[in-house]
Amino acid sequence: AASRATEESKKKKKKKKNPIKKAYKAVVGTTRTLVGSSDNTKEVYGVPELRRVIDRDADQKSFSYFGDTHALHGLVKDRCPSYTTIVDYNRGQMRMMILVKTGLKDQVTDIDVDAENTGLVGVLANKGGIVSSITVRNTRLSFMTAHLEAHEGGKHYMNRNSNLAEILSGARVGPGHKYFDASLNSHHAFFCGDLNYRVVLPEKEIDQEEHKRIVRDMVEKEEWSALNDYDELGQALTKKECLNGFMTLPCHFPPTFKVTRQDGYAYNAKRTPSYTDRVLWKSADGFESNLSPICYEPCPDFIKSDCKPC
Repeated sequence: AASRATEESKKKKKKKKNPIKKAYKAVVGTTRTLVGSSDNTKEVYGVPELRRVIDRDADQKSFSYFGDTHALHGLVKDRCPSYTTIVDYNRGQMRMMILVKTGLKDQVTDIDVDAENTGLVGVLANKGGIVSSITVRNTRLSFMTAHLEAHEGGKHYMNRNSNLAEILSGARVGPGHKYFDASLNSHHAFFCGDLNYRVVLPEKEIDQEEHKRIVRDMVEKEEWSALNDYDELGQALTKKECLNGFMTLPCHFPPTFKVTRQDGYAYNAKRTPSYTDRVLWKSADGFESNLSPICYEPCPDFIKSDCKPC
């Protein structure tokens, strides 16, 4: 009887969890989610290891975001059966996926991916960017996605420009990445994401509430051309204050931010409607005619965000 009691006591001791160890694991998991990276391509899709990978020791469960990652993989598989995912990488709250026609996957080489955080003190990955490059039939392509600093005002505008420079400088991929960033060492480069640039009217005498009211009135009247004239990103490109050499199409559609999570465009009264979600591209000299934009529009039925992505 004494022996049996001793064994039961040992079992109870084994089942008892160390609260300090549990707390430590929780902190580590949260930290990895905020600052770390996860590359799911090889594990999920069985794509050969062709790139240098960042922070592969991170626990993949830390990046599942309550099953969103698995749901996204299932959605891609169901909706894009003729495509193969060659890059599936996330850094903190940012993600990049690159798909190619399955018939072309064997012609894709030199896959490379890196990321740069620009969140709090340059550590947190709630803001920052991911950069990837691939070669397809001897043509080098680079893809960049970013979530830049939010909020309205000149200081935040300048910080967004700085964020872009930090991402291109810190996330180096492709041949010659020690000397050139991804916008310079590719035949074609694409930049997209929640860039957070705002619509800013030139009148300096009006207060914030009047500013928001005028912009909402312009949206109601569908004055897209005028709204584009006051778009911070368009002005920055013209002044060459960011992404020098990149181009984007005019936004002939309602501003994509800030909306409630429902179909259509129901704007948040506390924010100025703005074109925060953008797609840009740049081609090397002599290759400009090889790209021809077909369509540029947002997804008004997307309801999982306060933005309508393009």
